[in-house]
Amino acid sequence: MYNGDSPRPHAPQSGWKRAFLEGLRKRDEATKPYEALMNEYIKLVLRFGTIGIPRGEGAGGGDADSSSEEVERLRQQLQKLNALLLDQASEHKGKVAELQYQVAELQTMRGKDDMLFRSLELEKQHLKYDIEQLQNERDADQEEILRLREALRLSEKRIEEQQKDNDSLFQASQTRFKENQELKREKGEYEDGISSYKDSEAAWLKETKEFFRQIIEGPGGASATSPPSALEERSGGGNGQISPSRRSQNSGAKDESCTASE
Repeated sequence: MYNGDSPRPHAPQSGWKRAFLEGLRKRDEATKPYEALMNEYIKLVLRFGTIGIPRGEGAGGGDADSSSEEVERLRQQLQKLNALLLDQASEHKGKVAELQYQVAELQTMRGKDDMLFRSLELEKQHLKYDIEQLQNERDADQEEILRLREALRLSEKRIEEQQKDNDSLFQASQTRFKENQELKREKGEYEDGISSYKDSEAAWLKETKEFFRQIIEGPGGASATSPPSALEERSGGGNGQISPSRRSQNSGAKDESCTASE
């Protein structure tokens, strides 16, 4: 029987079993003082059984007196032992009830621990599921980031190509602008030449009209009664018209000016 002094081999170190074994150890310590009395009682019973008092023998001998005294002493010891056993039984019942109460509490605690353990296990599963979901979301985010980076790279490449095209168009527009400026300058020169030609043509026409007018109105000349329109027609003048030879020269000058502008 475990006496509570030496550690029990392979004893559990936690849980309700440890508390139960602690209760057994306390019970053994409580019954330890009565072990010597119980041993003495057993010895007396064995000794009384070996006295061998014959039934029907009367008193009056020394052996009979000593046997009566021994029986009386054993009876008193037996009464004391019975009283101690009753006290021990009562105390033992109280301790048993206390141990049963402790066992019930431990079972309740164990049930609560089991419920807590199941709750923690369920929470662990939920956390594991959440971690897996977060990992999946992280992987999806990584894929989205890679896709966006690729799209950004392609967009930057298109922007560079568009910038090159814009630069080319700008250079072309600058060249076209310079060409337009040159054409405008040539056009201005051409228009200035035409204006100068018209001015010189008008001055020549005026001199020609004045010359023919002096001829017509002068003495010994043509009849003054001749209609001016006929004289102007003969001279190639009138209404701003010029002679055929002059018009051919002007036409050649215009063709050369147009060729130079082109």
